[in-house]
Parts: sequence; C-alpha cells; structure tokens
Amino acid sequence: MKIRGLKSRPDGFTLIEILIATAIFVSLLGVILYFGFNASGLNIFLSENLVSQNELQLTLNSIVVEVRSMGPSSVGGYPIESANAGSFVFFSDTDNDGLFERVRYYYSNGTLMRGWTKPSGNPLLYDHAGEKTTEAVHFVISQPSAIFTYYSKNQTSGDGPMTVPINPNLVRAVKIELAADRDPDQLPEPVIYRIFATIRNFRNQ
Repeated sequence: MKIRGLKSRPDGFTLIEILIATAIFVSLLGVILYFGFNASGLNIFLSENLVSQNELQLTLNSIVVEVRSMGPSSVGGYPIESANAGSFVFFSDTDNDGLFERVRYYYSNGTLMRGWTKPSGNPLLYDHAGEKTTEAVHFVISQPSAIFTYYSKNQTSGDGPMTVPINPNLVRAVKIELAADRDPDQLPEPVIYRIFATIRNFRNQ
C-alpha cells in the first residue's frame, strides 16, 4: 500500500554533506598537525618557565637567609660593603663555620650572578681574585636600576626606598625584585618574584 505525503530518502550522502564532512575533517587534521609540530616548542617553553620559577624562588630564598644573618666581616669591616640598584655586597656566614664570607649579587648581561669569597690567610683577608661566581638566575628582564632597593630603620616596604647614593650604614632592610623571561615576545608571561628582607642583627639599631 502506498502512503501519500512521504518521500523516500535516496541512498548515500548528498554533495553538500560530503563537502561539509570533508571541511570538518581537514580542519581537525590541521589542528592535530599544528599541535603536533608545536608540541616540542611548547614543552621547551613550559620547561624553561619552570626552570625560571625554580631559579628565582631558590635564589631569593637564599638571599633572604644570607641577608638576615649578615654580620661584620671576619677582618672587622662593616656588614654591608656596598649597596647599589644593580648589586649588593655584604658579609654573611653562609656555611656556618664561624667565618663571614663576602657575598656579592650583581646583574650582568641578563643574568643575576652570585659571587662568594671566603677569608683566608694569617691574618685573614678577602682575596677578590679568588672569588667564586655562579649564575643564579637566567633570562633576567628587570632593569638593573630596579633590582635592589633599600630601606632605613623607620621605613617599611610600603614606604619609598632610600634614595641614591645609598649609605650602607643606614640600610636596615632590602627588597629584591626580579622578572625573568626567555623570550618576552612569546608566551608564557614573565615570571616575577619580589621579597623583602630585614637584617636581623640590625633590627634594634
């Protein structure tokens, strides 16, 4: 029996359906290939971002410990040798052996460097030629004029810092701010860390 009003659907796909399916397939294939070709680059960026975070965190944590425990040099010098925007030189017993090492953090060509000099000889002296240096943080994009800022006794991190030239005798705290980014023109965003350290031995001075 034939029922009027119903039309039978022809077998197979229409040309429009085939074109739509092909377009979807090509788009998906393009996305897969794009991410496939860029997977190694993405992994590199993520790895380098993680390295920058670790370097910044470890370095700033180390600086805080060293700054808080700084004291007079082993030859009787003042605890802070020099305090500048792009470098900070002070004395701290970093290895807990009773002698105060000369510690120097400074910016050089996109890298935050750490210098370390142990007093030696009789009488004791600091041989700057024997300074050991390591690269603490790579790909630093901070301006050297903004890495280290210093505060006197009555100032806090919310106040304005000391103005240059810095008198080391008046420094009671230091703020370190670092931004690192392997390629500022590419994602991910720069890694930024800042920390405020009070010199423990000067707290009441």
